[in-house]
Amino acid sequence: MDGKRLKKVTVEFRPKILREVGYSDLLEGIDSITVLSPISLMPERSAIMGIVKWSGKENMDQFTQNPLIDQVVDMGAVKDGRMYLIIGREEPWYYQMIQMVMEDLNVFLDWPVILGPDRIRVGWIGYMENIAKLMELFEKMEMNETITSIVNYDPTRSDLLDGLTSKQYDVLKESYTRGFFDDRRKVTINQLAGEHGVSAASYMKTLRRAQRNVLSKLLKDRR
Repeated sequence: MDGKRLKKVTVEFRPKILREVGYSDLLEGIDSITVLSPISLMPERSAIMGIVKWSGKENMDQFTQNPLIDQVVDMGAVKDGRMYLIIGREEPWYYQMIQMVMEDLNVFLDWPVILGPDRIRVGWIGYMENIAKLMELFEKMEMNETITSIVNYDPTRSDLLDGLTSKQYDVLKESYTRGFFDDRRKVTINQLAGEHGVSAASYMKTLRRAQRNVLSKLLKDRR
């Protein structure tokens, strides 16, 4: 039955094509651009709302001198950087790939998308059999992809688990479902770790990292 559930698969790409189409030049001097949502996404006209985390001093020339960008509107400071409305054009190969993935494979982009100088982090939503076909396509395209997490997709739930590695997610889920967090614990860390052939200290370290990741997202707006 689980095979019929929608999945969200988070994938990190390190494609060579980033350097070939100008995206890497766009990201020089920038730690990351978190694309919160597209307002328009077409080859001839695109507009995105994103948070830019500068690696050093803010440099707007980085945007204005890039041939892919027509206009940038500074929306002000936010917690993780500065928010911008970025208006420009998408490279045809990118738009065609997204269109093909949606139409032929029934797999869809989830937001945010995180762009770095040499990598892209993207969430894909679809049935696992279709996502597997997508991963085969990326492998043929030499996108240097790595799956960082796979979770059941539930649009009614907040994305608290998105930042977890697949190992952290599995450990957190197993600890919860097996009763480690119950008032009267049904299982111990030693038992859980032993079943996986790892030390209790190693298992607990992974569990604590998963808990810290979830709690940091849960509490960030209350700091």
